[in-house]
Amino acid sequence: MKNLIWHIQKSFFQILNTNEKLVNLKVMTYSSIASNAKFPYILISFIKDFGDDVFNKKKQAEIKISIFDNCESIKNISNIIDIIQDCINIDALNVNQENGINFVSLEKQSCEISNNIQYNSTCGLISYNIIYEVLE
Repeated sequence: MKNLIWHIQKSFFQILNTNEKLVNLKVMTYSSIASNAKFPYILISFIKDFGDDVFNKKKQAEIKISIFDNCESIKNISNIIDIIQDCINIDALNVNQENGINFVSLEKQSCEISNNIQYNSTCGLISYNIIYEVLE
């Protein structure tokens, strides 16, 4: 069986890296923090593939998307979260099915914003639960 985590991550990258609003804001998406990363940026920080069949050969995964900015205000992070939530949906995930996955459902589990005054930075986190099936 192929590495499904990579294919799930790739689907999210394709959406985030081609979103016109994020591109215009120069918000890059990473799977690990690049040494030359410029704020603000998005980090696909966690993917867990439960691997077990939920029902009818469908599988479950969780993905967490972090957003980082180097300012104390939550306004910019809040705006980026809104853009992400608007562009991440089942139709967008299923546009490119060459990844071998059909996304069945997507549910936002949580969304939070915190700021760290000591380091003059703000972080946002969105967590999604995904039901998908592997295409034969």
